[in-house]
Amino acid sequence: MEILLYIFASIAGIALVGFLYTQNKDLVVSRHRLSFEYLPKEFDEFKIVHLSDLHNKRFGARQARLIEAVRKVKPDIIVITGDIVDYLLYRPEPTLKLVRGLRDVAPIYYVSGNHEWARPEYPAFKEQLIESGVHVLDNRVAVIDRGGKMLAIAGIDDYARYGNQPDIKKILHRTLTEVRDQVDERAFKILLVHRPELLREYVEHHFNLIFAGHAHGGQWNLPGLGPIYAPGQGLFPRLVSGIHRRHNVRIVISRGIGNSGILAFQRLFNKPEVIVVILNKPL
Repeated sequence: MEILLYIFASIAGIALVGFLYTQNKDLVVSRHRLSFEYLPKEFDEFKIVHLSDLHNKRFGARQARLIEAVRKVKPDIIVITGDIVDYLLYRPEPTLKLVRGLRDVAPIYYVSGNHEWARPEYPAFKEQLIESGVHVLDNRVAVIDRGGKMLAIAGIDDYARYGNQPDIKKILHRTLTEVRDQVDERAFKILLVHRPELLREYVEHHFNLIFAGHAHGGQWNLPGLGPIYAPGQGLFPRLVSGIHRRHNVRIVISRGIGNSGILAFQRLFNKPEVIVVILNKPL
Protein backbone atom coordinates (compact mmCIF):
# COMPACT_ATOMS: atom_id res chain seq x y z
CA MET A 1 0.00 0.00 0.00
CA GLU A 2 2.76 2.44 0.88
CA ILE A 3 4.44 1.77 -2.48
CA LEU A 4 1.17 2.45 -4.29
CA LEU A 5 0.70 5.71 -2.38
CA TYR A 6 4.26 6.72 -3.21
CA ILE A 7 3.71 5.95 -6.90
CA PHE A 8 0.41 7.84 -6.93
CA ALA A 9 1.97 10.84 -5.18
CA SER A 10 4.90 10.84 -7.61
CA ILE A 11 2.61 10.73 -10.63
CA ALA A 12 0.43 13.49 -9.18
CA GLY A 13 3.51 15.60 -8.43
CA ILE A 14 4.88 15.19 -11.95
CA ALA A 15 1.46 16.02 -13.44
CA LEU A 16 1.21 19.15 -11.27
CA VAL A 17 4.68 20.36 -12.26
CA GLY A 18 3.84 19.76 -15.93
CA PHE A 19 0.53 21.62 -15.59
CA LEU A 20 2.16 24.63 -13.90
CA TYR A 21 4.93 24.68 -16.52
CA THR A 22 2.48 24.76 -19.41
CA GLN A 23 0.46 27.50 -17.70
CA ASN A 24 3.56 29.71 -17.76
CA LYS A 25 5.10 28.63 -21.07
CA ASP A 26 2.37 27.71 -23.56
CA LEU A 27 1.68 30.62 -25.91
CA VAL A 28 -1.92 31.35 -26.80
CA VAL A 29 -2.73 33.38 -29.92
CA SER A 30 -5.96 35.38 -29.43
CA ARG A 31 -7.53 36.80 -32.60
CA HIS A 32 -9.98 39.70 -32.78
CA ARG A 33 -11.58 41.37 -35.80
CA LEU A 34 -12.65 44.94 -35.02
CA SER A 35 -14.86 46.96 -37.36
CA PHE A 36 -14.72 50.75 -37.58
CA GLU A 37 -16.90 52.70 -39.98
CA TYR A 38 -14.41 55.58 -39.99
CA LEU A 39 -11.40 53.40 -40.80
CA PRO A 40 -9.89 54.47 -44.17
CA LYS A 41 -10.41 51.70 -46.72
CA GLU A 42 -6.65 51.71 -47.30
CA PHE A 43 -6.32 50.12 -43.83
CA ASP A 44 -9.03 47.51 -44.25
CA GLU A 45 -7.64 44.13 -43.09
CA PHE A 46 -4.69 45.89 -41.41
CA LYS A 47 -3.20 43.38 -38.97
CA ILE A 48 -1.69 44.30 -35.60
CA VAL A 49 0.15 41.99 -33.19
CA HIS A 50 0.02 43.13 -29.58
CA LEU A 51 2.62 42.00 -27.01
CA SER A 52 3.04 43.16 -23.43
CA ASP A 53 4.76 42.46 -20.10
CA LEU A 54 7.63 40.21 -21.18
CA HIS A 55 9.45 40.70 -17.84
CA ASN A 56 12.69 39.11 -19.13
CA LYS A 57 10.90 35.87 -20.02
CA ARG A 58 12.45 33.50 -22.57
CA PHE A 59 10.63 31.37 -25.11
CA GLY A 60 13.33 29.12 -26.50
CA ALA A 61 16.81 29.97 -27.72
CA ARG A 62 16.91 33.61 -28.85
CA GLN A 63 13.13 33.81 -28.26
CA ALA A 64 12.56 31.52 -31.25
CA ARG A 65 9.12 30.22 -30.21
CA LEU A 66 7.69 33.68 -29.61
CA ILE A 67 9.22 35.13 -32.77
CA GLU A 68 7.85 32.26 -34.86
CA ALA A 69 4.38 32.67 -33.35
CA VAL A 70 4.38 36.31 -34.44
CA ARG A 71 5.93 35.58 -37.83
CA LYS A 72 3.14 33.11 -38.69
CA VAL A 73 0.55 35.86 -38.21
CA LYS A 74 2.21 38.09 -40.86
CA PRO A 75 1.33 41.34 -39.11
CA ASP A 76 1.51 44.81 -40.63
CA ILE A 77 2.81 46.21 -37.35
CA ILE A 78 3.73 45.00 -33.85
CA VAL A 79 2.80 47.06 -30.77
CA ILE A 80 4.35 46.50 -27.33
CA THR A 81 2.81 48.09 -24.24
CA GLY A 82 5.52 48.10 -21.61
CA ASP A 83 7.18 46.07 -18.85
CA ILE A 84 9.46 44.25 -21.27
CA VAL A 85 12.17 44.20 -18.60
CA ASP A 86 11.75 43.47 -14.91
CA TYR A 87 12.85 45.88 -12.20
CA LEU A 88 13.58 43.12 -9.66
CA LEU A 89 16.11 41.39 -11.89
CA TYR A 90 17.14 43.69 -14.73
CA ARG A 91 18.19 41.73 -17.82
CA PRO A 92 17.80 43.49 -21.16
CA GLU A 93 19.11 40.59 -23.27
CA PRO A 94 15.82 38.61 -23.61
CA THR A 95 14.03 41.72 -24.83
CA LEU A 96 16.77 42.80 -27.20
CA LYS A 97 16.88 39.31 -28.72
CA LEU A 98 13.12 39.46 -29.17
CA VAL A 99 12.95 42.85 -30.90
CA ARG A 100 15.97 42.07 -33.07
CA GLY A 101 14.22 38.89 -34.17
CA LEU A 102 10.96 40.70 -34.84
CA ARG A 103 12.24 43.79 -36.64
CA ASP A 104 12.32 41.95 -39.95
CA VAL A 105 8.76 40.68 -39.42
CA ALA A 106 7.06 44.09 -39.10
CA PRO A 107 7.69 47.60 -37.73
CA ILE A 108 7.67 47.66 -33.91
CA TYR A 109 6.02 50.43 -31.85
CA TYR A 110 6.60 50.52 -28.08
CA VAL A 111 5.70 52.46 -24.94
CA SER A 112 7.27 52.04 -21.51
CA GLY A 113 5.76 50.47 -18.41
CA ASN A 114 6.30 51.02 -14.71
CA HIS A 115 9.08 48.41 -14.55
CA GLU A 116 11.20 50.33 -17.07
CA TRP A 117 10.85 53.55 -15.09
CA ALA A 118 11.80 51.75 -11.87
CA ARG A 119 15.29 51.15 -13.29
CA PRO A 120 17.99 53.83 -13.65
CA GLU A 121 19.16 51.95 -16.76
CA TYR A 122 16.02 52.81 -18.71
CA PRO A 123 17.45 55.77 -20.70
CA ALA A 124 20.33 53.59 -21.92
CA PHE A 125 17.97 50.68 -22.56
CA LYS A 126 15.68 52.93 -24.57
CA GLU A 127 18.62 53.88 -26.78
CA GLN A 128 19.32 50.18 -27.31
CA LEU A 129 15.73 49.69 -28.41
CA ILE A 130 15.97 52.58 -30.85
CA GLU A 131 19.26 51.26 -32.23
CA SER A 132 17.51 47.88 -32.69
CA GLY A 133 14.88 49.51 -34.90
CA VAL A 134 12.07 49.97 -32.37
CA HIS A 135 9.86 53.08 -32.60
CA VAL A 136 9.78 54.29 -28.99
CA LEU A 137 6.58 56.33 -28.57
CA ASP A 138 6.95 57.71 -25.06
CA ASN A 139 4.81 60.85 -25.58
CA ARG A 140 5.29 60.73 -29.33
CA VAL A 141 3.28 59.96 -32.46
CA ALA A 142 4.19 57.94 -35.54
CA VAL A 143 2.15 58.03 -38.77
CA ILE A 144 1.62 55.35 -41.39
CA ASP A 145 0.54 56.78 -44.75
CA ARG A 146 -1.24 54.73 -47.36
CA GLY A 147 -2.33 56.62 -50.45
CA GLY A 148 -2.67 59.85 -48.52
CA LYS A 149 -4.77 58.23 -45.78
CA MET A 150 -3.22 58.07 -42.33
CA LEU A 151 -3.09 55.76 -39.35
CA ALA A 152 -1.59 57.57 -36.35
CA ILE A 153 0.02 55.56 -33.53
CA ALA A 154 0.43 57.66 -30.38
CA GLY A 155 1.99 56.59 -27.12
CA ILE A 156 2.40 57.85 -23.58
CA ASP A 157 5.05 56.85 -21.09
CA ASP A 158 3.95 55.21 -17.87
CA TYR A 159 3.12 57.63 -15.07
CA ALA A 160 5.51 55.72 -12.78
CA ARG A 161 8.13 58.13 -14.09
CA TYR A 162 6.45 60.94 -12.14
CA GLY A 163 6.86 59.21 -8.80
CA ASN A 164 4.52 60.32 -6.03
CA GLN A 165 3.75 63.75 -7.38
CA PRO A 166 0.34 65.14 -6.40
CA ASP A 167 -2.36 65.57 -9.05
CA ILE A 168 -0.99 62.69 -11.09
CA LYS A 169 -4.17 62.54 -13.18
CA LYS A 170 -3.77 66.18 -14.13
CA ILE A 171 -0.29 65.33 -15.39
CA LEU A 172 -1.75 62.38 -17.29
CA HIS A 173 -4.42 64.54 -18.96
CA ARG A 174 -1.84 67.17 -19.84
CA THR A 175 0.37 64.51 -21.42
CA LEU A 176 -2.56 63.00 -23.32
CA THR A 177 -3.56 66.44 -24.59
CA GLU A 178 -0.03 67.19 -25.76
CA VAL A 179 0.16 63.85 -27.59
CA ARG A 180 -3.36 64.16 -29.03
CA ASP A 181 -2.49 67.61 -30.40
CA GLN A 182 0.24 65.98 -32.51
CA VAL A 183 -2.31 63.80 -34.32
CA ASP A 184 -3.91 64.85 -37.60
CA GLU A 185 -7.70 64.89 -37.18
CA ARG A 186 -8.10 63.01 -40.47
CA ALA A 187 -6.11 60.01 -39.21
CA PHE A 188 -7.41 56.81 -37.64
CA LYS A 189 -6.07 57.19 -34.10
CA ILE A 190 -4.41 54.45 -32.05
CA LEU A 191 -3.08 55.00 -28.51
CA LEU A 192 -0.51 52.78 -26.79
CA VAL A 193 -0.55 52.86 -22.98
CA HIS A 194 0.56 50.57 -20.20
CA ARG A 195 -2.22 50.77 -17.59
CA PRO A 196 -5.79 49.76 -18.51
CA GLU A 197 -7.36 50.97 -15.27
CA LEU A 198 -7.10 54.57 -16.51
CA LEU A 199 -9.50 53.91 -19.37
CA ARG A 200 -11.88 56.69 -18.30
CA GLU A 201 -9.07 59.22 -18.68
CA TYR A 202 -7.98 57.88 -22.06
CA VAL A 203 -11.51 57.93 -23.49
CA GLU A 204 -11.80 61.68 -22.91
CA HIS A 205 -9.13 62.27 -25.57
CA HIS A 206 -11.02 60.64 -28.44
CA PHE A 207 -8.72 57.96 -29.76
CA ASN A 208 -10.36 55.23 -31.83
CA LEU A 209 -8.45 52.23 -30.50
CA ILE A 210 -6.29 51.75 -27.40
CA PHE A 211 -3.83 48.97 -26.53
CA ALA A 212 -2.77 48.28 -22.91
CA GLY A 213 -1.15 45.61 -20.72
CA HIS A 214 -0.02 45.71 -17.07
CA ALA A 215 -2.85 43.60 -15.55
CA HIS A 216 -1.38 40.16 -16.44
CA GLY A 217 -4.89 38.85 -17.03
CA GLY A 218 -5.51 38.94 -13.30
CA GLN A 219 -2.59 36.50 -12.87
CA TRP A 220 -4.82 33.67 -11.60
CA ASN A 221 -8.08 33.27 -13.52
CA LEU A 222 -9.88 30.74 -11.36
CA PRO A 223 -12.98 28.87 -12.57
CA GLY A 224 -16.08 30.33 -10.96
CA LEU A 225 -14.18 33.29 -9.54
CA GLY A 226 -12.51 34.83 -12.57
CA PRO A 227 -9.41 37.06 -12.42
CA ILE A 228 -8.09 37.39 -8.88
CA TYR A 229 -5.90 40.50 -8.72
CA ALA A 230 -4.43 43.23 -10.90
CA PRO A 231 -2.19 46.17 -9.92
CA GLY A 232 -4.13 49.40 -9.83
CA GLN A 233 -7.45 47.52 -9.69
CA GLY A 234 -7.15 45.27 -6.66
CA LEU A 235 -9.16 42.09 -6.11
CA PHE A 236 -11.46 40.67 -8.79
CA PRO A 237 -10.53 43.26 -11.43
CA ARG A 238 -12.50 43.78 -14.64
CA LEU A 239 -10.05 45.40 -17.05
CA VAL A 240 -7.52 42.58 -17.35
CA SER A 241 -7.91 41.03 -20.82
CA GLY A 242 -9.85 41.04 -24.06
CA ILE A 243 -11.77 43.84 -25.79
CA HIS A 244 -13.66 46.50 -23.85
CA ARG A 245 -15.79 49.30 -25.30
CA ARG A 246 -16.51 52.74 -23.91
CA HIS A 247 -18.67 54.86 -26.19
CA ASN A 248 -16.95 54.70 -29.59
CA VAL A 249 -13.56 53.75 -28.16
CA ARG A 250 -12.28 50.20 -27.88
CA ILE A 251 -9.41 49.05 -25.68
CA VAL A 252 -7.46 45.84 -26.25
CA ILE A 253 -5.93 44.52 -23.02
CA SER A 254 -3.18 41.93 -23.18
CA ARG A 255 -2.82 39.19 -20.56
CA GLY A 256 0.92 39.60 -21.10
CA ILE A 257 3.55 36.97 -21.71
CA GLY A 258 5.76 37.12 -18.61
CA ASN A 259 5.62 37.02 -14.82
CA SER A 260 6.98 39.36 -12.21
CA GLY A 261 7.60 39.24 -8.48
CA ILE A 262 7.53 36.54 -5.84
CA LEU A 263 3.72 36.53 -5.61
CA ALA A 264 3.19 36.57 -9.38
CA PHE A 265 5.65 33.94 -10.56
CA GLN A 266 2.90 31.49 -11.56
CA ARG A 267 -0.02 31.90 -13.96
CA LEU A 268 -3.16 29.80 -13.51
CA PHE A 269 -5.72 29.31 -16.31
CA ASN A 270 -4.17 32.40 -17.86
CA LYS A 271 -1.51 31.40 -20.38
CA PRO A 272 0.89 33.88 -22.02
CA GLU A 273 -0.87 35.68 -24.83
CA VAL A 274 -0.07 36.97 -28.30
CA ILE A 275 -2.96 39.16 -29.48
CA VAL A 276 -3.83 39.62 -33.14
CA VAL A 277 -6.17 42.48 -34.07
CA ILE A 278 -7.45 42.80 -37.63
CA LEU A 279 -8.96 46.18 -38.49
CA ASN A 280 -11.99 46.01 -40.71
CA LYS A 281 -14.00 48.62 -42.59
CA PRO A 282 -17.56 47.34 -42.97
CA LEU A 283 -19.17 47.47 -46.41
